[in-house]
Amino acid sequence: QLYANAVTSVYDPHTNYFSPRTGEDFDINMSLSLEGIGAQLTLEDEIITIKELIAGGPAKQSGKLARNDKILAVAQGQTGAMEDVVGWRLDDAVRLIRGKRGTTVRLRIEKAINNEVVDVVLVRDKIKLEESAAKSEIKGIEKDGKVYRIGIIDLPSFYIDFDAANRGEKNYRSTTRDVKRLIQQLEKDGIDGLMIDLRDNGGGALAEAVDLTGLFFDKGPVVQVRRAGGEVTVHADDDNETIYDGPLAVLINQNSASASEIFAGAIKDYGRGVILGEPTFGKGTVQTVIDLARFLPSVKDSVGQLKMTIAMFYRVNGSSTQLKGVTPNIYIPNEDSYLPEGEREEDHALPWHKIKGKKHQQFNQVS
Repeated sequence: QLYANAVTSVYDPHTNYFSPRTGEDFDINMSLSLEGIGAQLTLEDEIITIKELIAGGPAKQSGKLARNDKILAVAQGQTGAMEDVVGWRLDDAVRLIRGKRGTTVRLRIEKAINNEVVDVVLVRDKIKLEESAAKSEIKGIEKDGKVYRIGIIDLPSFYIDFDAANRGEKNYRSTTRDVKRLIQQLEKDGIDGLMIDLRDNGGGALAEAVDLTGLFFDKGPVVQVRRAGGEVTVHADDDNETIYDGPLAVLINQNSASASEIFAGAIKDYGRGVILGEPTFGKGTVQTVIDLARFLPSVKDSVGQLKMTIAMFYRVNGSSTQLKGVTPNIYIPNEDSYLPEGEREEDHALPWHKIKGKKHQQFNQVS
C-alpha cells in the first residue's frame, strides 16, 4: 500500500490505493456501521484491552464484559481453536474479532475486576457508530434582556450506508435523514435559529451534501461537477420541500473540506444563511472507489480498491473550491488559524479553476 500510494500521490494527493483492510475501514466510516461485537479496543502493554462497550452491541448486552477487560485469545464458532492474540497488532486482532452478522466468536478474557480468566461466547451483530453521527443540542444566548434558543447540529462527516440503500432497506442510515430528524425535534422543542457545525468535517458522500443543502430551500442547483473531458453535470435539489426556513448559520474552519465546502458554498451563494469561522480546506476534487477485483477475475482473494480522482466540483457561482475553499461572511480566528494548512500545502494539488455559473435563487438573508 505504501509503495502504490507513493506512485499515485505524484498525480494527485487524493488518489490512493486501499488495501483490503483499509477499504473495509473506509466503508465503515462511510456507513457508520460495522458487523462485530460492539467494543472499542486499545493496546496496553501488548495486550488487547476493551476501552468502551458500544450501547446495543452484543458485548454490552451480554453483561459479561466491561471496560479494561483484557482479550487473551479469540476463537471462531462454537468449536474453533483458541488463537492467542497477546502481542498482536491491534488491527490484526480487530479483524479476527469482527465478522459477519449472526456468526459466533469466542473470547478468552482476563477480567479487570479480579483477574479471573473466563471464556465469553458472543454472536456478532450490526453495530451503529453513534459517536460519529450527527448530534444536536440547544444553547441559550442572551441579548438585550431576551434569551434566544439556538439549535446546534454537530456534523462530523457526510455519511450514508450505501449497501443498505442499494438493498432497498427502508431505514438506511444517512446524514440527511439524521439531520432532518434532528431539525424536526429541535423545532418541536422551540428554537429561534439553527447552526450547522462543520468544523473538522472532512467531507464524505457528494449526494449527501446535495440532499442536506436541499433541506433549506425548495429546489435549485447545488453543485456542478466537471469531468476531465469538460462535460459538466449539475446536481440539484428538486424535491420542492423545505424542512427548515428559519435563521441559519454554518460554522466552518480550515479542516472543513470537500462535501462540507459544497454545503457551505451553496448556502453562501444562495444567501440562505451566514457562514462563520475560517476559510475552508480547499479540496474541490471528486473521487470514486473502484474495486480492483473487477480487473482480476481469476484472483479469489480481495486485492483492494483504488480511490481515484475523476472530476472537480464547482459552486453554483461557477467558482471551484479547489485551493481557495469557501471564505466566511464573518471571520472568526482560533489559535491554529495562522498555521499553514489546507489543499494548497499538498504536493501536486490540482489548480483552481472556474466555469460558468448557474442561475439560482437569492434569499438575501445575509447583509
